[in-house]
Amino acid sequence: MLLRLALTTDEEHRIRWLLYGLGVLAMSLIGARLAFILAHANYYATRKSELADLSAGGLWWPGAAAGGLLAMIIIGLVKNNGIKKTFDRFSVFLLPLSAAFWLAGWSGGVAYGARVDAGAWWGISMLDVTGVSAPRFPLQLLAAVTLAGLLGTIEWRWRKPAAHGRRMSVLLLALSVHTLLFSLLRADPAQPFIGLRIDTWASILLSILSASLLAVTFDVKSREISTEKEFIE
Repeated sequence: MLLRLALTTDEEHRIRWLLYGLGVLAMSLIGARLAFILAHANYYATRKSELADLSAGGLWWPGAAAGGLLAMIIIGLVKNNGIKKTFDRFSVFLLPLSAAFWLAGWSGGVAYGARVDAGAWWGISMLDVTGVSAPRFPLQLLAAVTLAGLLGTIEWRWRKPAAHGRRMSVLLLALSVHTLLFSLLRADPAQPFIGLRIDTWASILLSILSASLLAVTFDVKSREISTEKEFIE
């Protein structure tokens, strides 16, 4: 992630933006942990000593997204870089972070697909939340591969200058819709809210927010245009 940020920033400003990048990652980690604690408030109410114990796991992606976006907004406001320009600069974080989420779920026994017959050729032995391995639909692997292909294709084909914020909003919208679709296929247990998983609702909210940001970039009154030179400064 930081390497991608370094490669899209010129040498003069590289150290500064790498430090900002560390701040964004730190806020994402804090947000992911806080979100997990709030989602399991009853458990942690009687186990306060475990609040900061990351060795046992306990990170939730909606909190990571909220924390990272908040950090970007703060950087854009404090350093006068412009929030939308700051969003575009950190858009290079989306692909590796989101793909890492699905791959981490594979190794951690979360976000897995439905169990399949032992003879099914597409089934892969995977851990579940109880630590038991069983042949399952390879949801995490499929999600990581398709997500990398989707976001990678958008990045690769992005050539023309565009309004500030459009790069991030397009990538974030693609990510949120992708996450929404794959959240509907998850078989790991989750507390429902109005008939849907909470992470599904989080995907819907993120889709609405990214679509709103995208709509703002098409405001005919806006004269801000992101050039390739501006993106790599």
